[in-house]
Amino acid sequence: MEQTTIPAPHAPLSWVDKTAAVFLGLAVTTVAFGPALVGVFLGLAALIILPRFVQRRLWARIPADFGKSLGLAIIATFAWWLVCSLVSIDPGRAFSTWARTVGLVFLAYSITHFLACDRRLIDWFLKAVIVAGMPILLYLVAIGFVDVGFIALMEWVKGHSLDAGLFGKGFRSVISCILPVMVWAAFRLRGGWRILAVVMVVLSGLAIYAGDAQMSRSAVAGVAAGLAAVLLLVAFRPLPQVARRAIVVIGIVAVTVGGLVFLDKLPRPPMTGRELARVMPLPDAHRQVIWGFAEDQVKKRPVFGTGMNTINLTPEAQKRHHPFRWLENKSGETVKTVLDLEYLPSHPHNWVLEVAAENGVPGLVLMLAAILLLLGRFMQAAYSGARAGWVAFVVTAVFFVGSLANFSFWSVWWQASFLIFLAVAWAAARQEVGRPS
Repeated sequence: MEQTTIPAPHAPLSWVDKTAAVFLGLAVTTVAFGPALVGVFLGLAALIILPRFVQRRLWARIPADFGKSLGLAIIATFAWWLVCSLVSIDPGRAFSTWARTVGLVFLAYSITHFLACDRRLIDWFLKAVIVAGMPILLYLVAIGFVDVGFIALMEWVKGHSLDAGLFGKGFRSVISCILPVMVWAAFRLRGGWRILAVVMVVLSGLAIYAGDAQMSRSAVAGVAAGLAAVLLLVAFRPLPQVARRAIVVIGIVAVTVGGLVFLDKLPRPPMTGRELARVMPLPDAHRQVIWGFAEDQVKKRPVFGTGMNTINLTPEAQKRHHPFRWLENKSGETVKTVLDLEYLPSHPHNWVLEVAAENGVPGLVLMLAAILLLLGRFMQAAYSGARAGWVAFVVTAVFFVGSLANFSFWSVWWQASFLIFLAVAWAAARQEVGRPS
């Protein structure tokens, strides 16, 4: 494969390139203050990175970088999603989501090449995450463990009241991706930066746990998945390729069967007059109804789905239902309370059901194939001696497991945060193994 071009260690970095790396670090940390900031800083970084991608004619490397299998899987996935968007219940919204997702993936690929040109750019990114992220993490820890009254500062900034228990809950999922990156930074950086990276790891763990604030179970699940990914890489390392593939196939079958059995037991419409209660231990009762509804939508449109980012626009999703719950009133009495809810307020809160319902079962299968091939690439890099290959594998596990009961898969800030971390890790892995992919 073509070798990565890395400037000599003494070659000075331009302040423009440093600024782009810093913008990327700010994009994944300032999301704590709102999704819009991700777009601002990522857009500023793109203005620097994309012209360099064009100038260096790096699009010529795409076939070599992705290879035949992974490249075909990605092309097939986006091609199928495009067809689903064109026959969508809302083609305009679906196509705009498709185009935006393709654009984010392409930008992540451009970021990978940009950062791979000099390891110091990756260090600038990591230092930006530390400098910008540490005050934010300290603030979240102060709210959760010292005094919830600290939320008054953010209320003053935003100009309206905030729920201290919920503030930063979405950002905690991003923190679950920051955590493994900071573990890696603690090994990669030197001097005081190494100590600060360790502090970031500790603060990330405390911020996810949340103390008196509301803990993000999705973030906790993501961190657990990251630890499981590390154990998987360790366990797979001594095994021959045939054994690894056999275990993966068995795992896929087991997860598929288990998932179908789980979904079959979920409550589903109509819910009016029925008790809103958990049928399965996890997740919460309302989300179980949402998942049951989403599965019904998959069955109604199994091939092309509703189109990307449109499941909440179906007539069934907007219908209101009136289940009841037994709740305690102010007098301490348990009373029957009738609720007024939508079957699907915004999205399914599960990326598997969301992709299947909006892009059909074929769209989900193609995407899963691409993810597995990508994980295989990361595993290969990790076993070739690239520490960053481990990081890429772990961050991918954190993101997709954390998204099983989380935000919409099409949320720009969530996709962008993940893709930035992935691009950084993959750029470093290319440097460490001395090849583009």
